Amino acid sequence: MKKIYYLALALTISFVSCEKEEVSDIEESSLESVEHRYRYKKWKKKKCQINVTPELPAVINACTTAKGVDADNSYFDLTINDTNLAGDYGAWCVDVDLSLAAGQCFEADVYSSYDSLPEGKFEHPENFDLVNWVLNQNFIGMESQSGGAYTFGDVQWAVWELIDDRNCQSCTYLGDDWSREKGQEIVDMAVANGEGYEPGNGDSLAVILIPTNNLQSVFVPYELKCDENVGSICKRRYRTWKCYKWRCKHKKKKWRRNYGRKKFKCSSSY
Repeated sequence: MKKIYYLALALTISFVSCEKEEVSDIEESSLESVEHRYRYKKWKKKKCQINVTPELPAVINACTTAKGVDADNSYFDLTINDTNLAGDYGAWCVDVDLSLAAGQCFEADVYSSYDSLPEGKFEHPENFDLVNWVLNQNFIGMESQSGGAYTFGDVQWAVWELIDDRNCQSCTYLGDDWSREKGQEIVDMAVANGEGYEPGNGDSLAVILIPTNNLQSVFVPYELKCDENVGSICKRRYRTWKCYKWRCKHKKKKWRRNYGRKKFKCSSSY
């Protein structure tokens, strides 16, 4: 009888010990899995580099096709006719002092709103971070605190209020549904939330067009995307230059020496 008792006791202890070991193994495995996912996400996050002063053409040719209520939820409908920026845009005015009509064509110098801008061209260029914040909030159609929905006219009035030293007087082209009260709400929110703002991946950057023939300056939205390949370290293998980090390959002529290593901007992936 004693033998049976001791045998049962030994089996019980062994079972409990194994159960604890299995639970411990599961917990350790789960922790390793979580840690791996964290490291992976952290690495993925580091890959994304957003440049708010991207390479832009120095000069473009553009034409406005509509203005005010005739435009599509912006102050202007505008077409850029050349360079890699060619296409149709909703544009916004950033200069009350000059004029620009629908159907006018012009040549313009191009700047990121985070670039150093021509001296004296804008009264408050330090507020372009706030303008970029407004641009990325999609206010049009949202409910206003004072009632009614925000319109393109409210947004345009807010942009002028932030950048210029005076605002429109008759405000002819802002439509019938805008109000100073709603425009001021947008300004107040921008001041409260937009200080130091920089657009991120998938957001819009305000790209400024300054006409060379003394017409109103405008800005158009430019979508930013992750620049994953800048500064990748590449090595030569099998007669091609391969970026092991970002999986890009290069022709031999594109390399340059930097502290004994070869650095590139990756141009293609596979």
